[in-house]
Amino acid sequence: MFRLVCLNLPQQLKHRALPHSHAHLFSKLFNTNETPSFIVSFLQKSCGLSLESAISASKKVNIVSTKNPNSVVELLTTHGLTQTHVKSLITSRPVLLLADLDNTLKPNLELFESLGFSSTSLGKMLTKDPRVLESDAYTVVEFFRAHGFSDQQISDLTMKRPTLYLFNAHKIFKPKLEFFRSLGLSELEIAKILSTEPYILERSLENQIIPCVQELRRILGNDENVLKAIKACYWDNGCIMNHE
Repeated sequence: MFRLVCLNLPQQLKHRALPHSHAHLFSKLFNTNETPSFIVSFLQKSCGLSLESAISASKKVNIVSTKNPNSVVELLTTHGLTQTHVKSLITSRPVLLLADLDNTLKPNLELFESLGFSSTSLGKMLTKDPRVLESDAYTVVEFFRAHGFSDQQISDLTMKRPTLYLFNAHKIFKPKLEFFRSLGLSELEIAKILSTEPYILERSLENQIIPCVQELRRILGNDENVLKAIKACYWDNGCIMNHE
C-alpha cells in the first residue's frame, strides 16, 4: 500500500499547480539568466533607457557594481553630452559603461575637444559610432597631423567618418597617402581631398583607388590631366566623379 502511494505521488504532483510563491521561488532558482534589478534600474534612471531597452542592454554587459557606470555617465555629461546623447550611446554600446575612464574615455574626450568639437558636435559625432570613445584616438590624430592635416581638417574628417578611428592608420591609410604622393599631389592637396572625402581612406587601394586612376589615365591621356581631374572632382565609392 505504501509503495503504491509513493508510485502515484509524482504523477499526482504533475497535475497539481504550485502555489504562486513557490513557483516564483523555483523560477528564481533555475532562471540563471535573470538580470539583477539594480542594473535595469540604473540604465533607466541614469541613462534614460526604456524598460525594454534597459533589459536588452543589461544582457550585453556584465555589471556587478554601478560605480564605474556612474562615473562614465558623469564624465559624458561633464563634457556637455545630453541625456539624449547618453541614451543613444549606451543603447548602441552598453559596454561603454565599463570602459577605462582615466586611460581611454577621458583622454579621448579631451582630444576631440582640442580639435574644436563643441558639446553639440561632439555628441553628434559620437552617436554615429560610439566605438570611437574606446579607440586609440591619439595615434590616429597624430598620424594625420604628421601628414600635413590641420586640426580643422582632422575635425572635419572625424565628424564625417568617425569609423576611421577603428582602423590601423599606419597600415591602412599610409599606403594610400603614399600612392597619392606618387601621383604628384602635395601633402596639402592630399589633406584637402581626404578631409573633404574621408571615406576614400576606407576604400581598397588595389581594387578601387588604383583602377579608378588607371581608368582616368586611359581617358585623359596623361598624369597632368589626371591630377587636374582629381583636384577638381569628388570621389564616389573610391572613384572620381565630376562635380555637377
